[in-house]
Amino acid sequence: MLPCYNVGDWGDNMNRININNLAMIITNKCNLECHDCVCSNNNLDMSSEVIDITFNQLNRVNNLHIYGGEPVLALDTLEYMFKSIFRNRVELRTLDITINGTKYDEDFIRLLDYINRYLIYTFNTADVRLSILRDTEHKNSLKRLGIYRETLTHVKKYMESKYFYEFCKEPRIITRSANFPDNYVTYMNKIKMFDRKNGVCHVGPLITINPNGIITKADATLEEQEELYNYGDINSESIEEIALKNCKVIKPRDWYNKTYYAAR
Repeated sequence: MLPCYNVGDWGDNMNRININNLAMIITNKCNLECHDCVCSNNNLDMSSEVIDITFNQLNRVNNLHIYGGEPVLALDTLEYMFKSIFRNRVELRTLDITINGTKYDEDFIRLLDYINRYLIYTFNTADVRLSILRDTEHKNSLKRLGIYRETLTHVKKYMESKYFYEFCKEPRIITRSANFPDNYVTYMNKIKMFDRKNGVCHVGPLITINPNGIITKADATLEEQEELYNYGDINSESIEEIALKNCKVIKPRDWYNKTYYAAR
């Protein structure tokens, strides 16, 4: 059962950080066998510990992107994440989620309904966007598995949903920031920190967290994420500490209440 909203429960999150764009790889489970996919398909879901460690540190996320694997195969994890966002009163402006369209599930739509209401509650905006993978290899995998026509039926149902946004050739990491010319950034050594003229520190343009809690590169295998593109583990360090190690701070930092800028 998802919690109801209560204005009186809203707490003070001013000692937490803001992230401009946060990507969460909530599962590596997938029911397809695409030849060019970097998903390890090892049935690994993001743990409740990683989810809570993440959202316990956050005040605001301008854009949260959720993908896998196939998120519809991890609805318990998705529900727990939405509950954690609610429990921690994280201000969420937009949410993007990418699926492969092979499975239609009303519980998934109900979860989107819930987080959509939460967005309206926190920012008075309804901006939940559902993207469906659609490319040649994806289509070939559906045909090899004999589920192409069945998937088309499911995709049609999703297209009738108010959340359907687009078809895409790969999981979309949609970063939204007018502050950066390179709005599509998927690796930690491009992380920048900036002030949006309100005295609150933001981290951006993108941080990606994998199921094990590693801050990493979005489009890499689990093995590459754990080794080659391992920029820090949120189980042992804060997101703040990891970010500060991977960017150049050009003015003395006061994370919570003073203006400063930091850039590569």
